[in-house]
Amino acid sequence: KALQGLQKLKFSAAQELQVEKTQLMLERMAMPHVWQLSKGDSAQVYTPETQRAKELLDLFNALNAPLLSTEQRLDVLLNVKWTVKELESPLSSEIMELVDRE
Repeated sequence: KALQGLQKLKFSAAQELQVEKTQLMLERMAMPHVWQLSKGDSAQVYTPETQRAKELLDLFNALNAPLLSTEQRLDVLLNVKWTVKELESPLSSEIMELVDRE
């Protein structure tokens, strides 16, 4: 029993670490590019890629948010479905099927 308890804790810790790593990666990808200007100022530039990363970060956070109402959860899942629908891959097809089931 003690070994099972340790395995559960290890698995839980690994999941939490994966979520934290994904969160950090998406946050870094969503950050604007900062350019130094000749006068010493800096300009923040949001590219289509950084805007897309921000959208994905928002979806990730919404999926991981606790205690969503059924309507909110369905709204988030529909947004996920529309987002992955833009890609043509077996993984995106599987995600769409999972969203449809839920």
